[in-house]
Amino acid sequence: MFRLELGFKDGSGSKKTMSVSDVKENLTQSDAQALGEAIAASRVFKGKNGVLEEFVKAQLVETKRTVLFGE
Repeated sequence: MFRLELGFKDGSGSKKTMSVSDVKENLTQSDAQALGEAIAASRVFKGKNGVLEEFVKAQLVETKRTVLFGE
């Protein structure tokens, strides 16, 4: 399972991370960048000190689950 983590800053420089679950594993840098920039441009989401204005990072996180007991 893959999760995309997007990092943003608000107007005062406070950082905020958003996660999107169940993304495709072959997500490209340009896909992630386009999404992050669109979110920042929308000015819909808030950070600690105002709206998220600047997209600063993206990372793809892979989670592996191992069942030890049961289904």
